[in-house]
Amino acid sequence: MGVIAGIVFLAIEVQQNTEIMQAQTQDSITEKQMDWYMNIGTSEFASDLYFKGREEGVLAFEVDSAEINAFNFIAHANPRIWENEWYQYKKQLFEDDEFLARNRIWPVLLSSPGFRAVWDSQKGIYAPDFREYLDAKLEGYLSGNSFESL
Repeated sequence: MGVIAGIVFLAIEVQQNTEIMQAQTQDSITEKQMDWYMNIGTSEFASDLYFKGREEGVLAFEVDSAEINAFNFIAHANPRIWENEWYQYKKQLFEDDEFLARNRIWPVLLSSPGFRAVWDSQKGIYAPDFREYLDAKLEGYLSGNSFESL
């Protein structure tokens, strides 16, 4: 009887630890996103780069401009955040509906000229399964198919 009670107790502890990890993961990712948004939103320079570069790509900037490099770093930050979310989802630290809600914007952003150019030039540095997933989401979005599925 004591062994069974010990196993039940252990199972409850594991479940509670999993729930705590999920909450901490979500909090950490949300905090990183908020930091990113605040960095863009509170800097006129970064905000201008973000929106101008997103819509027009590098053509929006003067040739050999430091703005091109700055935009590349800004645009590169999004897929890194997304890759982290993808990894956490694969480790089952996000529920399906939560992950889907988070990644709904991904293909929308990546379809803009500036972000698409950065993604196409840098996607080789991401994990292959994440690359394939994100490319499939983008292609589904561009072809008019629903991107509401995982």
